[in-house]
Amino acid sequence: ASVFGKADAASVEVIVKDLGSDPASVEAAVSELAHDKRVAGIVGPLLSSTAIEAGRHAQARRIPVVTLSQKEGVTDAGDYVFRNFMTPAQQAAAIAEYAVKARGLKRFAILYPQNNYGTELARLFEMNVKALGAESVRTGAYPEGLTDFSAELKRLFVVQEKERKEGRRQIKEYKPTASIEALYIPDSPQAVALITPYLEYFSVKGVQLLGANGWNSERLVDLGGANVEGAVFVDGFFPGSERPGTEEFVKRFAEAYGKTPGLLEAHAYDAAMMLVAAIPDKKDGLEGDGLTIDRESIKARLKALKSRGAAGALSFDERGEAKKKLFLLTVKDGRIVEVI
Repeated sequence: ASVFGKADAASVEVIVKDLGSDPASVEAAVSELAHDKRVAGIVGPLLSSTAIEAGRHAQARRIPVVTLSQKEGVTDAGDYVFRNFMTPAQQAAAIAEYAVKARGLKRFAILYPQNNYGTELARLFEMNVKALGAESVRTGAYPEGLTDFSAELKRLFVVQEKERKEGRRQIKEYKPTASIEALYIPDSPQAVALITPYLEYFSVKGVQLLGANGWNSERLVDLGGANVEGAVFVDGFFPGSERPGTEEFVKRFAEAYGKTPGLLEAHAYDAAMMLVAAIPDKKDGLEGDGLTIDRESIKARLKALKSRGAAGALSFDERGEAKKKLFLLTVKDGRIVEVI
């Protein structure tokens, strides 16, 4: 209740269920909650592997569920299924829109790892920049865990190599010939820190670095140093934001738990906050026995609700997907700060 800052939140009872990963256990847990007429709705699950199953069973039993999974298609189960989590499609669209619309960049290169995270974000980013009228000039992929990126960077920027003599020394000179304004790398801070030194080594200058939510870590600055200065990336939550709603949430969370909240805490808070806000007043939200909650009313109120939570302004669209503005972040003077 202290985190929610709402008097009636104290009267809300939380029931915790471990869904496991077995489809039968998912169905059993959702069924048990749905049969308890006092239960207003479900928040979760987190895992993509269980989110689809949970949504399907919640829809069949007509109980609202706000999932915390990025799995595409979660809300397709029906109108009782909502989602409050940043999807790959949302983050790729946000960083592409910033690069093309706010910065006016038109020619992009994409360098990505051959794993699910990198492949999906690379595909979505390329699709978005093209839809915005920009161009994906060159793309390159590399095996996960690669440590030497010289061949990949030379190929991506079409680097020409020339040797000249200086006294007795043979000196190699590099000249990138591809016309590229920005480089998008959907990978970890560790990989970014390995990749970026090659840009200077091959004389690649003036290229804007763009990244994904995996970059939002102090390790990016610790490992990348000056090479990541000015890089821009996106995430679903940033505790250092001055956005209305975020500051209040971070303050209340720190007072209650003595630590700074992260992405999962923020998304779970917003999901629970919306569900609590959607519960009708006691006088008109209970049926017959005084204990049965009208879930149809809760579903309708969720669809119409506009609120302000940990990530700022929040509402659900017609498909049950959360509508909210993602956080654009940059490295400035060795610190991760919000793009203003």
